[in-house]
Amino acid sequence: MNYLTLLVTLLLFPLGGTLPPDAPAAIYLSTDRGESWCDISEGLPAGTFSQELLEVNGDLYLAVAPSALYWLPAGSSKWEPRDLGLPYQDLMVTGMMHYEGRLIISVYHIGIYVSDDRGESWRKPLFNISSKGVRCLQEFNGAIYAGTDTGLWVSTDGGENWFAEGEEKFGVQQLGVYSGKLIVAQQNGLGVLTNGEVVWSDLETASAILQITTSDDYLYVMTAGKEVWRSRDGLKWQSSLSGLMRIEAAGSIPEALWFGYKLALPTALPETFSTRLRDSSRGWVALVRGGC
Repeated sequence: MNYLTLLVTLLLFPLGGTLPPDAPAAIYLSTDRGESWCDISEGLPAGTFSQELLEVNGDLYLAVAPSALYWLPAGSSKWEPRDLGLPYQDLMVTGMMHYEGRLIISVYHIGIYVSDDRGESWRKPLFNISSKGVRCLQEFNGAIYAGTDTGLWVSTDGGENWFAEGEEKFGVQQLGVYSGKLIVAQQNGLGVLTNGEVVWSDLETASAILQITTSDDYLYVMTAGKEVWRSRDGLKWQSSLSGLMRIEAAGSIPEALWFGYKLALPTALPETFSTRLRDSSRGWVALVRGGC
């Protein structure tokens, strides 16, 4: 691993120091909407951190740091390696998606990989993204968008060929879809793609945006500093009002976080660790990563 790759690795997936003997697992599951959590990391190497999670027809795919991709078949409780054809080192997975029977992942400093056999094998398309800082993937209007350190890239053929979208160059942290619009997030701000250009909102977060999701009539944004914001149009935003509603009254993860839900895992997390919550057919999933 060269110096530049090591630096990028630490920025994207900081380890936060030496792992303590009672270090938390990489992934937890709750079947009671966050009331209790259990470790579901059987089969994963010790000392790994979650990067990205994808569910396809009940199967779970999990990318972990430092360098591995695992598969948890529906009905199984043990993760299995699923990374044939992927780079053995420096596998910093930043996005995962399922598109017309194909699995597609983005690797930060390398580009796009695809699998047509449920992840048993992977290949890198020849006409790939030339930007080496790919951070996220999102399907929108039948195309696949990739957010990179230098702007948006688009594929209209399932990830085989990619081209840059628009002339404006800016770093893209996350992508999402809400009310028929593509939502584009920078590190501390967010906008809506309109006629090929991004119209930026007045949202300014205090920490980096980690997740964009929707629930009912709202678009939600969650940050590394545990901020929660929501909007009805992607342009005007409200900050969270913690404590105004009990968790039982919230029907989804973003609603629960908006109304003050506090994650309490069986193993306490060091201050430098962070988590992301995802919904799945098995229940709520907590992804643990080192750093913040």
